[in-house]
Amino acid sequence: MTKIAIITGASSGIGRQIALDLSKVGYECILLGRGLEKLKSIHAECLNSKIYQIDLNSPKSIQTFISKFLKDYESIKNSNVVLINNAGIVERESFESSSMDSWNKQFQTNLFGPVSLTMGLVEFLKKQSVGKIINISSTLGIRPIRETSAYSASKAAMNNWTMSLALELSEYKISVNAICPGIIETPLQSFYQTENLELRETLNRMQPLGRVGTPLDISNLVSYICSEQCSWMTGSILPLDGGILLG
Repeated sequence: MTKIAIITGASSGIGRQIALDLSKVGYECILLGRGLEKLKSIHAECLNSKIYQIDLNSPKSIQTFISKFLKDYESIKNSNVVLINNAGIVERESFESSSMDSWNKQFQTNLFGPVSLTMGLVEFLKKQSVGKIINISSTLGIRPIRETSAYSASKAAMNNWTMSLALELSEYKISVNAICPGIIETPLQSFYQTENLELRETLNRMQPLGRVGTPLDISNLVSYICSEQCSWMTGSILPLDGGILLG
C-alpha cells in the first residue's frame, strides 16, 4: 500500500525530524514550508519526497498548494495518507503590548491555516484506506504562561478543533489527534543555539525528567500514531513534555 505523509513546517525542527523518520519507514513525504532552500536541503535527505512551497499566513498560498497537490495526486486512492499540521509561530509579548496584527498572524498560521489546509484535503483523505490527521499543538494550549496570550489561545483552539474534527470524521474512519510538546530544542524556542549554559541548565532543571525535549521525542510519538499499531485512538490531546505540566 502506498504511504504518504503531508508535513507542514517540514524544513526545520520537529517537522524536519518527522519527515526524516517517516521516510525511513516507507512514507513518501510531501514537504511543505516557506523557505525553498531549506526545503531542498531536507528533500535531499529524505528517501522519497517532494517539496511544495506554502505560506500558512497566506490563504492564497494554501489554496494554490491544495489545487496543485490534488492535481498531482488525483489518481491516488486506497492508500495510507497522514496529514501532519506541524508549522507554527509564536511571538512573545505581553497582552497590553500586543497588536491585532500579531494576533491575526499567529491565529492564521497556527489555526486558520491548518484548518484551511485540512478542509482542502479532507475529501482526498476520505478516498484512502487509511487516513490520519496529526496536529502538533503545545502544552501552552493546556496551561499558558505569561506573554503568550495569542499563541496559547491559538493552540487551545487547535486542541478543541482536534476533538471536534475527530467526532465528525470518525464515520469515515479518519483519526484525528493532537500532540502537545513542552519545551523542545527547536528554532521556535528563544534559547535555541544559545551559548548561555546557565540558561540551558536552568531549563533542564525545570523539567521533572531533567531535560528539555528534542524533535526526536515528538517524532517518535508521531511515528507510533502513524503505525498500524495505533488504530483505536482519536480525539486525544497528548502532552509530551517531560512532565512540565505537573508543576
